[in-house]
Amino acid sequence: MIEKVTTVDEYLGDIKTKRDDLFLKLVKKISKPDYTMHFMEDRKGRRAMFYNYKGVEIKKDDCVLLKATIAEHRYDRYNKTPLTYLNRVTVLKNLGTKENPKIVFGEQSLERGSNRKEWEEPLADKEELDEALKK
Repeated sequence: MIEKVTTVDEYLGDIKTKRDDLFLKLVKKISKPDYTMHFMEDRKGRRAMFYNYKGVEIKKDDCVLLKATIAEHRYDRYNKTPLTYLNRVTVLKNLGTKENPKIVFGEQSLERGSNRKEWEEPLADKEELDEALKK
């Protein structure tokens, strides 16, 4: 089986790059007992995912401004698309949805997702991630 060759332009940036200007939409959120996976997309259709984040709550279809570090370039073999894995994610601003825009002021910045694991520990194994991407 031949997999598609991807370029850096298909990802949100180079690995280990710190970004404070990521404007993304939450397209899917999968909650497990120990963690939550957030799948995002930018205006160009480039996809990203992360587990935990700090900042205001986000819901499906919300558009948000994020600060994050690009940790890995992955390939989603189910959707056959590049996938940027983010860590150290902070939601700077939740702008809501296109149908219901919002600006949030004064909301407390909390750690969201799982805080029961150390940052070195993988939150999901490869099979769980693959299963989540199939949905």
